[in-house]
Amino acid sequence: MERVKFFTIAACLASLFLWSEVKADPVWSIPINVKGDGTLYTLYFATAVGATDGYDVDVDEPHPPGPPGAFDAYFYIEHPDFSCLTKDARTPASNTWTLVTANAIGKTDSITWSLANIPNEGTFTLNGINMSVESVAVYEGNITKTITYTDTTPPSAPTGVSVANTWVSGELKLTWTNPTQADFSYIRIYRSVVQGQLGSLVYDNVVGTTKTDIGLTIGTTYYYTLRAVDLSGNESKNTDQYSGTPIASIPAIPIIVKGNGTSYTLYFGTHPDATDGYDVGIDEPHPPGPPGAFDAYFYIEHPDFPCLTKDMRAAADIHIIWTLVTANAIGKTDSIKWSPADLPAQGVFTLDTAGLNINMRTDSVAVYTGNLTLYIKYLLPPTTYTVSGTVGLSDNPPNLSGSIVTIDSKADTTDSLGFYAITGLMSGTYDIHVTHDGYYPDSSMDVVISKDTTINYTLTYIIQRDVGPFVILSPPDTVKSDSTYSVNVRFKNFGKVAETPKVKCIIDGIYADSGNAILPVDGTDDVIFKNWTVPHHTTDTTYVITAISLLAVDENPSNDTLSKTIFVLKVGIEEVAASIPTTYSLSPGVPNPATGVVKISYAIPEKGKVKITVYDIVGKLVATVKDGIEEPGYKVALWDMSDANGKKVQSGVYFYRLEAAGFSSTRKMLVIR
Repeated sequence: MERVKFFTIAACLASLFLWSEVKADPVWSIPINVKGDGTLYTLYFATAVGATDGYDVDVDEPHPPGPPGAFDAYFYIEHPDFSCLTKDARTPASNTWTLVTANAIGKTDSITWSLANIPNEGTFTLNGINMSVESVAVYEGNITKTITYTDTTPPSAPTGVSVANTWVSGELKLTWTNPTQADFSYIRIYRSVVQGQLGSLVYDNVVGTTKTDIGLTIGTTYYYTLRAVDLSGNESKNTDQYSGTPIASIPAIPIIVKGNGTSYTLYFGTHPDATDGYDVGIDEPHPPGPPGAFDAYFYIEHPDFPCLTKDMRAAADIHIIWTLVTANAIGKTDSIKWSPADLPAQGVFTLDTAGLNINMRTDSVAVYTGNLTLYIKYLLPPTTYTVSGTVGLSDNPPNLSGSIVTIDSKADTTDSLGFYAITGLMSGTYDIHVTHDGYYPDSSMDVVISKDTTINYTLTYIIQRDVGPFVILSPPDTVKSDSTYSVNVRFKNFGKVAETPKVKCIIDGIYADSGNAILPVDGTDDVIFKNWTVPHHTTDTTYVITAISLLAVDENPSNDTLSKTIFVLKVGIEEVAASIPTTYSLSPGVPNPATGVVKISYAIPEKGKVKITVYDIVGKLVATVKDGIEEPGYKVALWDMSDANGKKVQSGVYFYRLEAAGFSSTRKMLVIR
C-alpha cells in the first residue's frame, strides 16, 4: 500500500492540468464524505456508459494533492499518471472502487453518505456495510476500504412483443422493443410447445428487435418468452408468453371449371411477394377465347388484366376472396372440381354463390347451371388467448385446489398445485375475480388481454381465532431494588370471534400470576396481575418479564408471548429527574469491559430527537439502542449486547455514538463474551 499512500506530487499536478471538463453524463454519481483530522473530502464513485476501470478523460476527475503530511482521501486506480481520483467512474456493470485515507493521525473519524443518493437497483457495500441501509462508517487511522456494487437487479422485460407468420413454411417472425436501461445488453428467446412452461433457450445473445424462428412444424402452436439480459448477466424475470402457429403459404391450387364441353384449369393461392392486384411474374393473365364460346377465369379490378388464369394474393391476409366467373354458358348443367388434398391444413375454404355454399374440405365438386359469379373464400379462425397462472394460499396448505378464477362468463378451478387456465378469450378488456372459501378474495380490474398472459395470485387466509399480549404497561423499563410495582398487561383480540382466554405473566422464574382477559372482536383488555416486589440487589441487574396468552385454539401462535427487559438499579442509586443539564454529554459505558448489560449514561439539555447507535471495529452498524424524542435530563440507556436481529455480539471492540440536535459524540467499549 506504500505506493498508494505516497503518490507523487508531480503525477497529481499533471492530472490537474490535463483533466478536461466532464462531457459524458454518468448513469449515476454518488457523493461520499470522508472526514479526517478536521478535514472533509467529498469524493464521487460513479458509472458511465463506455467507462473503463482505468482513467477515462471525459468522466473521471483527478484528485489534487493536499499539503505534505496533511490528511488526504481519494479513490485509487492502477495508472501511471492518474492513480488518485476525486471521481472514479466505472462501467454500469458490477464493479468495485478502492477508497484510501492517508496521513490520518489515529483519531476516530467517519465516512458518511446520503441514503437518498444510493440507487434502488443493485447492492452497494462498504467493507460489508450495506450502504442502502446505513449512512455512516466509523474508522481509525490510515485505511483502505472497498466499495462494491453488485448489480442484482434484472433489466426490464422487452415490450411490444408480437409473433407473426412470414407465410414461408415453418417460420414465425418475432418483433419487440428493447428495454432502455443503460446496462441492457441482449435478448434471450425461449420456446415451448406447452403453454405455461418456459421451454428451451433457442436463441441467445440476440441483438436488435427482430428474429425469425425457422424449421417449425406447420400447425403446431409455439409459446415464446423473451427476456432481456444486462451487462452483469442478470436476466429479466418476466413469464409472459406470446404464441404463434406457423401457417404454410397457399400454393397454386388447381380448380377445373367445365362448361359446354370445354374445360379450363385455373389456379388460386397466395405468394409472399404478391398483392391483391396484378403481379407480373406471379399472376397469369387469361387469354380470351373465341367470341361467344364458353369461358372461365378469375376476375380482379385492373384496367389491363382483369381476367386471370392464376390469381395469387398477398400471403399475410387471413381473409381472402377469389372471384370466379363463368361466361357464355348455355344453361347446361356443368361442374367445378378440385382436390381437397391440395388445400393447406389451416383455415376454412368455401365455394359460395347465391343458393350455394360448399365446404371445399369435405366436398370436391360443385354443380352449376348458366353464367355465374362464384367466390372462393379463405378464412383463418379468429385468434383467441389464454390467461393462466397459479393461485397460492397464504397458509401454504399442501393441496392448493379449490380456488375459482372467473373471467367474464368463463371460470376455472385450480388443481392441487394451484394452477388454472382459462382459454378461448378474444382480444379485449376483462375483470378477473379469484375466490376461495376461508380466504380474502382478490381481483384484477380492466386487464387488457391481447396475448397469452400469465397472472399469479396469493389469497390471504382469514384468521378466525387469534389473541395475544399487546403491550406491557407496567412495571416500567427501569425499577429500583426493594421497591414494589404493579404488573399490568394489555391483551388484544386479533381474530373474528369474541374470546375469554386465560393469560399469564412471569418474571424470570421469581414471579408468576394468572388471570382471564375478556376480549370482544377487535377489542383489548388491561389485565392487572398481583404486584411485584423487586428483590434486594447491591449491583445493577436485569429481569425479563413475559406475558402469555393461553387460548386453547389459536390460529396464530406467533403473537402469543411478549417480553421486555427491565433494568434494576442497585441500592443507593437515585434518579436525578429534577436536575436539568446545560450541555450534551456522553459518559463511559458501565461496565467496561462489558460482559452483560451495558449502562450508557448521557445528558440532554433540551427536548428533542436522540439516537444512540453501536458500531463494530470496521464501522458497521450493529444496533440502535435509542431512536426517538426525549425530555431533557440525565438519562440511562441499556444495551444487552444484542445486534439488530437479537443475536448476541461477539467479543471485540465496539463504538457507541450519541446524536442529538447537531451534537455527536463517540466512545469505545470492549465486549468480552
